[in-house]
Order: sequence, then structure tokens, then C-alpha cells
Amino acid sequence: MSLGGSSSDNVGVTTVSWANSRGGSGAAAGTTAWAVSSIGLQTGTNVITVTARDAAGNVGTDVLTVTYSAPDTTKPAVTISGPTSGTSYTASASPLTVSGTASDNIGVTQVSWSTDRGVSGSASGTANWTATGIALQSGTNNVTVTARDAAGNTSTDVLTVTYTITPSDQTPPAISILGPTSGASYTTATSVMTLGGTASDNLGVTAVTWTNDRGGSGFSSGTTSWSVPSVTLLSGTNIITVAAQDAAGNVGKDVLTVTYSAPTEAPPPPPTSSIALKGQLLTSGRWVKASLQWSQVKSKYIDVYLNGKWVDRTSNDGSDTESPKGFPPYNYKVCVPYSTNCSNIITLNK
Repeated sequence: MSLGGSSSDNVGVTTVSWANSRGGSGAAAGTTAWAVSSIGLQTGTNVITVTARDAAGNVGTDVLTVTYSAPDTTKPAVTISGPTSGTSYTASASPLTVSGTASDNIGVTQVSWSTDRGVSGSASGTANWTATGIALQSGTNNVTVTARDAAGNTSTDVLTVTYTITPSDQTPPAISILGPTSGASYTTATSVMTLGGTASDNLGVTAVTWTNDRGGSGFSSGTTSWSVPSVTLLSGTNIITVAAQDAAGNVGKDVLTVTYSAPTEAPPPPPTSSIALKGQLLTSGRWVKASLQWSQVKSKYIDVYLNGKWVDRTSNDGSDTESPKGFPPYNYKVCVPYSTNCSNIITLNK
């Protein structure tokens, strides 16, 4: 460990040193501000004494009691003792049960198992443990049992199991889709769905898989009670097939037809206006005037449009008189400048 601190004296500190009650001592670097970069500790209690000395031989001390707990680096021990204490075993049935013992200098927290054929699980117990339901496939199955302690240290034992399928096993597994429905069809507005169900076999289910005829496939989590957390759907009909397989290669299937209708967004409502426009044509001899009146809106100015084209910007006092060019009819509207807030269109004709 490292230490650091300060010291002072009416005349001046000449040296700072340290000593460990469990062994070891030395000089600190510096005096008024001092540091010790490396002090070796022993397991248990270490009393560290730091001493400051002045030129007259006067000393002052400070003490720090350090308790050191060495990290746990000891791996657990795990042993497979059943169905055999040897390294290999020939099985005549599946699933298989394996048992044994495990120990650690502090304590075993977990025992788990896995096979090189793609299945895994947790054992029951720690010091004396049992792993049940280990599904075997035809041929060689390497069963690895792992013991773990609280510090994360692990150790393993391996049993090589040779399993020969009984030729008389011609019974396919039974499998049922139970979620999101136990029926044959399902309609959803969600593009990702979750499946779940059960499977069984006279000897044991080794794997459950799924496929979508619109694309996508994979393995489920679990066998006798299985689930698929995420199946991606495409718009329209998706035929989901779930298959259970046993160690003899027999396959049972269940099918769910899913209709996915993507949600549609409603079109945005047409813009509404707070401006109501009305008007009339005023004629006298050869001149024509358009008198426009509108309701007040919060704007300093109003833009005037004739036949869809901007013709004028006027003060927003609620009325305006325009001199239209061309021949009637005249289609007028008014708008708040630089916005889509426009009035209704009115048509003025002689």
C-alpha cells in the first residue's frame, strides 16, 4: 500500500520514517509533505507507525492499523461420481442424470452443467449436487460440470457419454403452441411477437426450433417448456412452424398462421384558419374596386392574394380596398404573412 501525509516542527523536520509491526521499514520521501510509495502487508493486522524527527532528536509519531484480507484465488474442486466415477459412460436412455460433489476453501456458490451438443442447465445442490434432465443425442456427448465460488473462480469435470438410440424409438415428440394463442391462427398489429408452449416425448425432447415461411428461424429457450422471445413478422400472412426433435431424430410439429396488419397513420387534419373573409365589387364608370373585410387576427400586416398570386401587403385593420386588374371573376384570399394561416377564398363578379 501507499501512505502520505504531513509533518511540522518549530525548527524543522529532518526525516520521516515508517515501520510495520509485521516486518518492514524505511524512509519516506519528503518531510513537511511526505509519501511512502510501497509498504508490504501481511494477512491480518498490520500496525504502521510513521515517525518524524527534528535536528535535536525529538520525535513525533502517528499510527495506522491496516487489516489486509488476501484475495481468494483458490479454485473449487468438483467431481462427477454418478452414474460413474470414470471419465466415460455408455448410456442406453435419455435424458441422463449426473451427480457428484464440490468443495472450496470458502464455499461453492453454484454448480452448472452443459454439453457440447447444445444443452445446459443448473444442478441442484452445491457440496452434494445432482443434474437431471440432460438430453443426449446419438453418438458422443461431452457433459461438462462447472463449480463456481463467490470470487468467480471455477473448475470443471467432464464425463464423455456415448448414447446409442434404441432402434425401436419411432415415436415423434408432441409439441403445442400455447402463446400468444392455442388456436390455429392469430391476428396482430405488432411486427415482433413472442411464442411459447410445451413439448414431450416418450424418451426425451432434445431440441425445439422455429421457422417463419416469410423468413427467419432459430432455436427456442427450453424444451419441455419452451419459449421464443422474438419472431419478426412481415405484413400479411406468416406461417410459423415449431418443431420438437428427440434423440432418435423423430420430429413433431405445430403450426400457427399469423396475420400481421401494420398500423396505418390517419392523415393530418386540414389546416384551420381564424380568418373569415367577405367582400364586394364597387364600380363607377370605368373603374372597379374590390372592398374586402376580414376578422381581426394577431398580425400587424395582412397579405392579399388575387387569383392565387400575391398582390398587396396592408395593415391588419380588418378591411382593404383593392383595384383588381384584368377581367372578373376575381378570387381573393388574405393570409398572415409568412404562414399558412389564410382565409377562405371569395369570388367577386359584376
